[in-house]
Amino acid sequence: MSDMSHSIPSWLKVEQAENHLLLTLHIAALNESEGKSLKTCLEDQMASDSIMQLAGVALDLALVNLITSPAIGDLIFIHKRLAAQGQALILLNPAPMLIQTLEFLKLDQILTVCRNPEEMRQALGG
Repeated sequence: MSDMSHSIPSWLKVEQAENHLLLTLHIAALNESEGKSLKTCLEDQMASDSIMQLAGVALDLALVNLITSPAIGDLIFIHKRLAAQGQALILLNPAPMLIQTLEFLKLDQILTVCRNPEEMRQALGG
């Protein structure tokens, strides 16, 4: 992958794993500013040729307890961009409260939520 480190925030770890890009969020809340940073980082990654061969992007949300409305909008934007390229956005390891929120908002019908790496592998066709 090309070096896009200038747009990777300190709370985000980006690594290519198997057939997907794994982004691990080391924050408790995904607010508007973090959502925009995440969107910018992913747009930079998507501009790289090496991501085009991948099945999708997984966001490891194990440490995230809260996602604000603007950040949810950013996740939907990212989902649509990836889907247009034939790729998936996976929300990996979300906390139970986050799952409840996504289900309440019916976003679990739009976004792919995986409770563990095995579910993610199945969702990505691996």
